[in-house]
Amino acid sequence: MNSISANGSQSDESAQVPEKSSKVVADFETAISLTGFGQYNYILIALGCLWNILCLVEVISFSFIVPILECHLDLNLSQRGLLTSIIFFGMVCGSVVWGVLSDLFGRQKVLVLSISMLGIVNIALGFSNTYTLMITFKFFSGFFVCAPLAIVLSYLGEMHSVAYRLKVLVGISVFYNAGNLVTSLLGLIFLTRKLEVHFLSTTLQSWQLLLLTVALLDIIGGALVCIVPESPKFLMSRGRSEEALQILKTMYKRNTGKHPDTYPIKILCDEATDSQEQVKPRNSDGCDDAQLEVNVNKCDFLSRSFKRAFSQIIPMFKPPHVSKCMLVFSIEFFLLLGVNTLRLWMPQVFSFMANDGNEFDICNEIQPDDMTNATTLESHECTSFVQPESIFVNSMIVQSVGIIGAILICIFINVIHTKLMLVGATLIASLASLTIYFSISPIMVVVMYSLGVGLSSAAHAAFGSILPSIGPTAFRSTVISISLTCGRIGSMLGTYLFPYLMAQTCWLPFVAVAVDLLFSSVLCIFLPRTTKKRLL
Repeated sequence: MNSISANGSQSDESAQVPEKSSKVVADFETAISLTGFGQYNYILIALGCLWNILCLVEVISFSFIVPILECHLDLNLSQRGLLTSIIFFGMVCGSVVWGVLSDLFGRQKVLVLSISMLGIVNIALGFSNTYTLMITFKFFSGFFVCAPLAIVLSYLGEMHSVAYRLKVLVGISVFYNAGNLVTSLLGLIFLTRKLEVHFLSTTLQSWQLLLLTVALLDIIGGALVCIVPESPKFLMSRGRSEEALQILKTMYKRNTGKHPDTYPIKILCDEATDSQEQVKPRNSDGCDDAQLEVNVNKCDFLSRSFKRAFSQIIPMFKPPHVSKCMLVFSIEFFLLLGVNTLRLWMPQVFSFMANDGNEFDICNEIQPDDMTNATTLESHECTSFVQPESIFVNSMIVQSVGIIGAILICIFINVIHTKLMLVGATLIASLASLTIYFSISPIMVVVMYSLGVGLSSAAHAAFGSILPSIGPTAFRSTVISISLTCGRIGSMLGTYLFPYLMAQTCWLPFVAVAVDLLFSSVLCIFLPRTTKKRLL
């Protein structure tokens, strides 16, 4: 339109010719595979590892603090069980909410909000000094932590091609297990010595300093979410293919070092579904959603948002998805019931064992009377730290086995069927959990705990790599969130009932966990094969 110099005209023509001749149209899997695998992916994986570690620290750290609070707050049996399990009740209340919000508004926005709020909740928890406040803030801790636990899997699954997706998801789960190790290490640093910091008119004890440290890590983790883009798969599913293409070009540039204009894909398929068109956030011009929110009133906007939310859930309970969804929901329930019951009561079981005599018998170490006493420490005098260090050392040994198991699963995930590894790991974990009761020494208890917690955690890591392949993009995060909700219901049930079962008879809780993991192993046999399967 404007007159330009001859040199400028030649330059423009030469730039336009290849563009007209190379308008390659591609679906998501083709497009993401052409971005390669390199620096951009390593950054995403590193951040995913950090987020997973933060989530596990959030879930596990309080189980190390409960033995201290038993004395400081004079907790009874019921309060102890509720304080340990309340985080899962928060997760149950938040799981579906965050999953639907993620599928409606995007992965990145929900991650920023939820991880940052975790930091705020932990600051409040660190300054709490009553049982009621702690229960309240641990509930909200669970409500917010369930968002990244589910969404990180969806996000990273959608940021990698089918050739790398499975290994990346299992690899991320390795660091999910590393969160257990980090928690034990933090406990060893803060809870085995008397630390006091005077802040204004408050004296912060060791356990409060631990919580405030976790809060700082959460705030940093939330800030780091801002440097990553929205999932291109999500954007394509919302009809925002041009935005998705720009992100893919950036990935291509960072991974290959080439100019983004040399990215061979010029047009992406429109993957928006009919159910999403009525409230599509943005069209190809990038202006629909802004105009829509200006021209309709708030009630109408909320009404349409609720309709969209229900549209995310209903397809899961209709063929052809209902059978697969119900299966993964059941596996998640029983698997996490066993894993988290063993894991969260592990510090207190090791605390009971701290003063074993020459004649070791686990039922003599874990007496029913101990489960109803106000404290599990050797001394009934309240202190600001937990003794001995063996509690944390033993815990780190147990968690290390889980990391090794997850690494082995990551290495062999494309060689051995995921389903086979799941069945084998949960079966061995079931036998190990049962053998804890028959242990004849503290070392044997640690070994059996290592196999029980470690292998069941590794199995859950492998199971997490299957979840993104169960449903299509339109409700993938919702499937994962509902699945994890079922797992949290199981976790809440197991962690709350464990001390009551122990108070009845010594062998009952270990047999119950063993049967639970055995049933999980049987259910895993019916899982569909998902290795190298394209995302729907």
